Amino acid sequence: MKPRVAALFSLLLIAAVAVWALSDAIDYQLLSVAATPICSQDLGCPGGVTGYTFAGAGSGTNCSPTDPCDGAFTLSLVVTKVSPGDPCHMKAGNGNLNVTWSDSSTTIGTFAFKARDSKTLSMTGQVTGGTNTRFLTGSGLSALVAAPVDPCIGGQTVGTVTLGK
Repeated sequence: MKPRVAALFSLLLIAAVAVWALSDAIDYQLLSVAATPICSQDLGCPGGVTGYTFAGAGSGTNCSPTDPCDGAFTLSLVVTKVSPGDPCHMKAGNGNLNVTWSDSSTTIGTFAFKARDSKTLSMTGQVTGGTNTRFLTGSGLSALVAAPVDPCIGGQTVGTVTLGK
Protein backbone atom coordinates (compact mmCIF):
# COMPACT_ATOMS: atom_id res chain seq x y z
CA MET A 1 0.00 0.00 0.00
CA LYS A 2 2.78 2.43 0.82
CA PRO A 3 4.43 2.13 -2.62
CA ARG A 4 1.04 2.91 -4.24
CA VAL A 5 0.59 5.99 -2.06
CA ALA A 6 4.13 7.13 -2.87
CA ALA A 7 3.53 6.59 -6.59
CA LEU A 8 0.22 8.48 -6.45
CA PHE A 9 1.84 11.33 -4.53
CA SER A 10 4.66 11.47 -7.11
CA LEU A 11 2.15 11.67 -9.97
CA LEU A 12 0.23 14.45 -8.22
CA LEU A 13 3.46 16.34 -7.61
CA ILE A 14 4.48 16.01 -11.27
CA ALA A 15 1.03 17.24 -12.38
CA ALA A 16 1.21 20.21 -9.99
CA VAL A 17 4.66 21.19 -11.30
CA ALA A 18 3.41 20.92 -14.91
CA VAL A 19 0.43 23.20 -14.17
CA TRP A 20 2.73 25.69 -12.40
CA ALA A 21 5.16 25.70 -15.34
CA LEU A 22 2.35 26.44 -17.81
CA SER A 23 1.10 29.36 -15.76
CA ASP A 24 4.47 30.86 -14.95
CA ALA A 25 4.45 34.61 -14.48
CA ILE A 26 6.76 37.10 -16.17
CA ASP A 27 8.44 39.92 -14.27
CA TYR A 28 8.96 43.23 -16.08
CA GLN A 29 11.47 45.83 -14.90
CA LEU A 30 10.55 49.47 -15.52
CA LEU A 31 13.85 51.28 -15.00
CA SER A 32 12.77 54.79 -15.98
CA VAL A 33 9.16 55.66 -15.27
CA ALA A 34 7.71 59.16 -15.66
CA ALA A 35 5.45 59.75 -12.63
CA THR A 36 2.88 62.51 -13.23
CA PRO A 37 0.38 63.66 -10.60
CA ILE A 38 -3.18 64.60 -11.45
CA CYS A 39 -3.99 67.50 -9.16
CA SER A 40 -7.23 68.59 -7.55
CA GLN A 41 -6.52 72.19 -8.64
CA ASP A 42 -5.34 73.70 -11.90
CA LEU A 43 -2.46 75.58 -10.26
CA GLY A 44 -0.53 72.59 -8.91
CA CYS A 45 -1.07 70.08 -6.16
CA PRO A 46 -1.23 71.97 -2.87
CA GLY A 47 -4.82 70.73 -2.59
CA GLY A 48 -3.72 67.14 -3.16
CA VAL A 49 -3.63 64.52 -5.87
CA THR A 50 -6.71 62.85 -7.30
CA GLY A 51 -4.76 60.51 -9.55
CA TYR A 52 -1.36 59.59 -10.88
CA THR A 53 0.12 58.25 -14.10
CA PHE A 54 3.25 56.11 -14.24
CA ALA A 55 4.51 55.52 -17.79
CA GLY A 56 7.68 53.92 -19.12
CA ALA A 57 9.31 51.11 -21.04
CA GLY A 58 9.46 47.67 -19.46
CA SER A 59 11.56 44.60 -20.22
CA GLY A 60 10.89 41.03 -19.11
CA THR A 61 13.48 39.38 -16.91
CA ASN A 62 12.34 35.78 -17.39
CA CYS A 63 10.53 35.54 -20.73
CA SER A 64 10.85 32.78 -23.28
CA PRO A 65 11.28 33.52 -27.01
CA THR A 66 7.50 33.30 -27.59
CA ASP A 67 6.60 35.68 -24.74
CA PRO A 68 6.12 39.44 -25.07
CA CYS A 69 9.35 40.75 -23.57
CA ASP A 70 9.36 44.49 -24.22
CA GLY A 71 6.56 47.00 -24.02
CA ALA A 72 5.36 50.49 -23.18
CA PHE A 73 3.63 50.36 -19.77
CA THR A 74 1.12 52.89 -18.41
CA LEU A 75 -0.34 52.61 -14.92
CA SER A 76 -3.19 55.08 -14.36
CA LEU A 77 -4.22 55.50 -10.72
CA VAL A 78 -7.34 57.00 -9.15
CA VAL A 79 -6.62 58.00 -5.56
CA THR A 80 -9.36 57.21 -3.02
CA LYS A 81 -7.40 57.84 0.18
CA VAL A 82 -4.48 60.16 1.01
CA SER A 83 -2.41 60.60 4.16
CA PRO A 84 -3.93 62.90 6.78
CA GLY A 85 -2.05 66.17 6.72
CA ASP A 86 -0.36 65.44 3.36
CA PRO A 87 -2.83 65.26 0.45
CA CYS A 88 -0.06 64.35 -2.00
CA HIS A 89 0.86 61.05 -0.32
CA MET A 90 -1.42 58.39 -1.76
CA LYS A 91 -2.63 55.67 0.63
CA ALA A 92 -5.07 53.67 -1.52
CA GLY A 93 -7.04 53.60 -4.74
CA ASN A 94 -7.59 51.69 -7.96
CA GLY A 95 -6.41 51.91 -11.51
CA ASN A 96 -5.75 50.52 -14.96
CA LEU A 97 -2.75 48.98 -16.67
CA ASN A 98 -2.24 49.40 -20.40
CA VAL A 99 0.69 47.74 -22.16
CA THR A 100 1.53 48.03 -25.84
CA TRP A 101 4.03 45.29 -26.66
CA SER A 102 6.84 45.54 -29.23
CA ASP A 103 4.68 43.54 -31.70
CA SER A 104 1.86 46.14 -31.29
CA SER A 105 -0.38 43.72 -29.38
CA THR A 106 -1.86 44.95 -26.09
CA THR A 107 -2.61 43.84 -22.53
CA ILE A 108 -5.14 45.67 -20.36
CA GLY A 109 -5.76 45.17 -16.66
CA THR A 110 -7.35 46.63 -13.55
CA PHE A 111 -5.95 46.74 -10.03
CA ALA A 112 -6.32 48.10 -6.53
CA PHE A 113 -3.34 49.75 -4.88
CA LYS A 114 -2.19 50.70 -1.42
CA ALA A 115 0.88 52.38 -0.02
CA ARG A 116 3.27 49.96 1.66
CA ASP A 117 5.00 52.94 3.23
CA SER A 118 5.56 56.52 2.13
CA LYS A 119 7.91 55.34 -0.64
CA THR A 120 6.26 52.33 -2.34
CA LEU A 121 2.87 51.61 -3.94
CA SER A 122 1.75 47.98 -4.17
CA MET A 123 -0.84 46.93 -6.78
CA THR A 124 -2.78 43.69 -7.28
CA GLY A 125 -5.41 42.86 -9.86
CA GLN A 126 -6.00 40.97 -13.06
CA VAL A 127 -5.84 41.16 -16.83
CA THR A 128 -9.18 42.25 -18.29
CA GLY A 129 -8.47 42.28 -22.03
CA GLY A 130 -6.11 43.07 -24.86
CA THR A 131 -4.96 41.48 -28.08
CA ASN A 132 -1.91 39.60 -26.73
CA THR A 133 -2.71 35.92 -26.18
CA ARG A 134 0.01 35.24 -23.57
CA PHE A 135 -1.92 36.98 -20.77
CA LEU A 136 -5.54 35.94 -21.00
CA THR A 137 -8.44 37.62 -19.19
CA GLY A 138 -8.24 36.67 -15.53
CA SER A 139 -4.44 36.30 -15.48
CA GLY A 140 -2.80 37.76 -12.40
CA LEU A 141 -1.36 41.26 -12.27
CA SER A 142 0.83 42.77 -9.57
CA ALA A 143 3.14 45.76 -9.45
CA LEU A 144 5.42 47.72 -7.16
CA VAL A 145 6.21 51.33 -8.00
CA ALA A 146 8.45 53.68 -6.06
CA ALA A 147 6.74 56.96 -5.28
CA PRO A 148 8.60 60.00 -6.60
CA VAL A 149 10.68 61.98 -4.11
CA ASP A 150 8.11 64.79 -4.16
CA PRO A 151 4.70 63.28 -4.96
CA CYS A 152 3.17 66.76 -5.42
CA ILE A 153 5.51 67.38 -8.36
CA GLY A 154 6.19 63.89 -9.76
CA GLY A 155 9.37 62.94 -11.57
CA GLN A 156 11.34 59.86 -12.60
CA THR A 157 11.02 56.64 -10.64
CA VAL A 158 11.26 52.85 -11.07
CA GLY A 159 8.91 49.90 -10.83
CA THR A 160 8.19 46.24 -11.54
CA VAL A 161 5.12 44.63 -13.04
CA THR A 162 4.36 40.89 -12.87
CA LEU A 163 1.87 39.37 -15.29
CA GLY A 164 0.58 35.81 -15.27
CA LYS A 165 0.07 33.22 -12.51
